Amino acid sequence: MSLFRRKRKINGQLVASGTWYGEHRDPITKKLVRENLHVTHKDAAEEKLRQIKRERAEVSLGMRPASALSANLNKPLTEHAKDYIRFLEGKKRAAAYVYTVGYYFRIIFADCGWKIPSDVTLDSYYEWRSAQTAKGKASKTLREYQAALCTFFRWLKVLGRIPFNPMENADRVTVDGCKKVVRRVLSQDEFQRLLDVAGPRALAYYVVGNMGLRRGDGDGLTWGDFELDAPNASWISRAYIAKVPVQTVLPLHPELAQALRNSRPANWQPNDKMFPNKLPTMHFFYKDLKAAGIKSMNDKGERVDLHALRTTYCTHLNDSEMPFAQAKKLMRHKYDSMTADAYYRPSTTILGAALTKVPILGHLPKGTRKGTRPIGLHCPPSSPTVSSSRESENLQAIETESHSLELSATGTDGPIAEKVPGTGFEPARPRGQWILSPSRLPVPPPGRGKRRR
Repeated sequence: MSLFRRKRKINGQLVASGTWYGEHRDPITKKLVRENLHVTHKDAAEEKLRQIKRERAEVSLGMRPASALSANLNKPLTEHAKDYIRFLEGKKRAAAYVYTVGYYFRIIFADCGWKIPSDVTLDSYYEWRSAQTAKGKASKTLREYQAALCTFFRWLKVLGRIPFNPMENADRVTVDGCKKVVRRVLSQDEFQRLLDVAGPRALAYYVVGNMGLRRGDGDGLTWGDFELDAPNASWISRAYIAKVPVQTVLPLHPELAQALRNSRPANWQPNDKMFPNKLPTMHFFYKDLKAAGIKSMNDKGERVDLHALRTTYCTHLNDSEMPFAQAKKLMRHKYDSMTADAYYRPSTTILGAALTKVPILGHLPKGTRKGTRPIGLHCPPSSPTVSSSRESENLQAIETESHSLELSATGTDGPIAEKVPGTGFEPARPRGQWILSPSRLPVPPPGRGKRRR
């Protein structure tokens, strides 16, 4: 095993190559092999050449498939991404999710300039993420990008296509307090006005608002998902439609069940879609909001869209004093944080009623003046007139202290702080040089003169 630089003549002079070459004997073919190591540092070249010899030795012993790692490292990332997409489709993941993941890969690979796995670095990813944040990209969206990347490279490492996961140590994107879209909760009156002007779309709004459906859930609903003729009406949230792939049986409100029975076609089939044309688009939703006199965005920047009906449903559950665990079940959430942070709006009415049962701490004294009064050296007395007895007490206190040593705080040559008569307030001594008040110096005893030198 040896290292060397190739030399060739350029304009009559021998010029060494910029990268190092390695020479070693292949343990399989027993031939002398020379190859470009594509590194400019000699120590790195030695390490890479030792790694190549180790891999060839493992191949000769049957411990590793021939050129598996090296072939995958030189394979384009787009080809790896296609294999990963086929893997997701084999797991029967939702088509919308599979398409979104592929879209994320195309954007990141192009913006970061990643062509092969060795091009992926945390530095280039952090630079791209900072640029996206500067452009106003939402933090939640950037976290979804990162989650897709981490899962993809973890899959490559498990299959042995890459030696390590380059995104393993990437820090998570902070989303707390960075929510870009805040949805507003509709009141009972606003929701009724929306139903009154919606016409043929009223049933869709009524179902979404009273079941807390996502758009994908509503588009995939069939009449066979409902048990409307049973004593206790219910519906089935299918795993292949729901965002969380878990099949759940949930109850229906009696009034909603009666409305669905009245709206169900006479010759319905179990596979018939409840909304053949899918849920209303945002164009028609904003049109109905305008007809109902509801602003799509208020002064606080809170938005009203179709998904805001799901937020309204969860808040309505909270206002009805439903336990949190039951509300989470009806919302079909996997984690408590989703229900608590994203959808659960605390009701001030319920909190206020609970707060009235708590005893108040203390009581203000009678005659307390409204507002605040600045406290300082020259503050006015607490009342416009001071009683003669209180004034005489203050004067007497000053006279008794006239022959005592008193330290006063001043800055350098500022005035000496005194007590303010009538307030009982002694100002705090500011930091500075401590001096003896000239008017309060002790009188020396008689019979003592100057000291002899």
